[in-house]
Amino acid sequence: MSPKSQAETTRRPRGSLSRAEILQGAFALVSDDGVEAFSMSRLAKKLDIGVMSMYWYFRNKDDLLDALSDEAARRFAELLPDLSGYPWDEHLREYFRAFRRIYREQPVLRDLIIMRAPMQYRSHEALHSYFERLEREIAVLVDAGFTIDAAARAYAVLSIYARGCLINERLFADSGQERNSAEYNAALGQIDFAGMPYLAKVHGVWDPEVAMEGEFEHGLGLIIEGLRSMLEQTAKAPGT
Repeated sequence: MSPKSQAETTRRPRGSLSRAEILQGAFALVSDDGVEAFSMSRLAKKLDIGVMSMYWYFRNKDDLLDALSDEAARRFAELLPDLSGYPWDEHLREYFRAFRRIYREQPVLRDLIIMRAPMQYRSHEALHSYFERLEREIAVLVDAGFTIDAAARAYAVLSIYARGCLINERLFADSGQERNSAEYNAALGQIDFAGMPYLAKVHGVWDPEVAMEGEFEHGLGLIIEGLRSMLEQTAKAPGT
């Protein structure tokens, strides 16, 4: 018997596989190897099935990756802490700290949700869950005295900031650079800061990685302090 025939006879019979098992196997594969390395053939090998068997459940690779993004969104939502009862400012601070921590601890969630999946490609269920979470976060700010428009914009700014930091960290990691690398320090050493008195003192802020813990916390604090000032001004306005 040829090697190909032997492989075919040892494969699992059609019907012994489920959509859920394919998703579980695919999630494990992208967790280990990354989204970019994912292929239907590698997944078929992992599951010990023929590639065509998966097309009974998913139209193509993108269809399966969309389903993985939905699964990632579900897992992410489950990992967010319950911050009921926190003052609005501490709620935001802890929420976006958790937002960043979860994505950093589980990079596969970051890559499937932030790096890959625009909202328009998510399923109805995933979108509904996302907007339910967004409604809860906006309600926290409205209850604190923000207008609905200000609350929505505040969440959007914080979300863009947190996601931007995560994307920058990912791009830095992919570049193969290192913090305080000899090459970067050598390049800085060639810059004449004589005509730049301010940057001569603070150019170290522009670390190649940028979005480390201290920088993230500093930016988060600035945004929340700005929102607090906005809320105070709103409370002082005539008719409020």
